[in-house]
Amino acid sequence: NHCDENFSTQIDKLFLDDFISNDVSFNMQIIDTLNKIKVLDPACGSGAFPMQVLNRLVNLHQKIDAKENTYLTKLKIIQNNLFGVDIQPIAMLICKLRFFISLIVEQQTINFDDDKNNYGIPTLPNLETKFIAANSLITLFKQQGNLDGVEIINYRKDLQNVRSNYFTATNPIKKQQLREQDYELRQKISSKFSSVHSVESEKLSAWNPYQTNSAADFFEPLWMFG
Repeated sequence: NHCDENFSTQIDKLFLDDFISNDVSFNMQIIDTLNKIKVLDPACGSGAFPMQVLNRLVNLHQKIDAKENTYLTKLKIIQNNLFGVDIQPIAMLICKLRFFISLIVEQQTINFDDDKNNYGIPTLPNLETKFIAANSLITLFKQQGNLDGVEIINYRKDLQNVRSNYFTATNPIKKQQLREQDYELRQKISSKFSSVHSVESEKLSAWNPYQTNSAADFFEPLWMFG
């Protein structure tokens, strides 16, 4: 209909360099949609593709709201929109370093007298659960079975909440507590699988996203990324 055609035309214009929109409803729809985008690179190497996605999404956000803080916008996109996998652990380390640098360059305020508050510099996020080393060609569960039981689903949600909190955790003690909660939840999830999935559940519970010097021999996006 006419409304859809008008919206489609506005979407096309969004990618033009001189795009400006004063349509509040359209702008809200765009921001809502951008916030829901999920981009997974299953062989991301050192992160070139997800980094370009980050830059493009930042650009689109700032076309809608030019006053958006670039650092906070990047942080939000990295946490909610981007995921990366590679079979080489060293590649994931380089990828995470690349994203750290992309945040560091947006630092605006440095107060050399404020040593108690990290000199005014925001603490970088923890990216262990965003960019992981795994074999993205191999799935762990070849059949659904009883993977969607209510209790397992709730455990899985709890696991994702732990990993979401870990992303922004700054205190070493808090980070250790979250890693322990992660381990405990993985054990509970494993114990709930039937004997049909005993081997798979052992692998799942053994996978530790905070152990970054080895790669998992399987990839399960639902369990690893939510």
